Amino acid sequence: MADPAIAKYLSDNVGGVLAKAMAELAVAQPSDGVDFLAQWLKVYIDEEEAKGKRADEEAKLLEARRTTAAKREEQAAKKAAREQAAAAREAVYKDALAKFSDEQTVFAPELWQELLKAAAALTGAKAAYLGLVEEDGLED
Repeated sequence: MADPAIAKYLSDNVGGVLAKAMAELAVAQPSDGVDFLAQWLKVYIDEEEAKGKRADEEAKLLEARRTTAAKREEQAAKKAAREQAAAAREAVYKDALAKFSDEQTVFAPELWQELLKAAAALTGAKAAYLGLVEEDGLED
């Protein structure tokens, strides 16, 4: 009688495959059973390798899709941030324009500070200078 460890090894590693091969051999009943079995095992190996390659390719494709989706999400987030910043600049511009267009506006120091903030927001400038020209006393 065979060693139980050897029997378990054969059952675990080749038992299922050999059982399928023998079933095919019994159905086909070729004249050269050994050659049939060898060819069947070769085809089986080729199919198993193809399954492995296909699984690897599917995994790579899935990873590429995830990477592409992440890049698209990142680009969409950046675009949304740019659009939000543009909308904020537009709001600052319209607010400042409305105040300066209003004849009731009193040009107090706070308004000049607001003008500087609007200019910085619209242009991206880090600093700005406002000068006031007094026309009284100027001679031509």
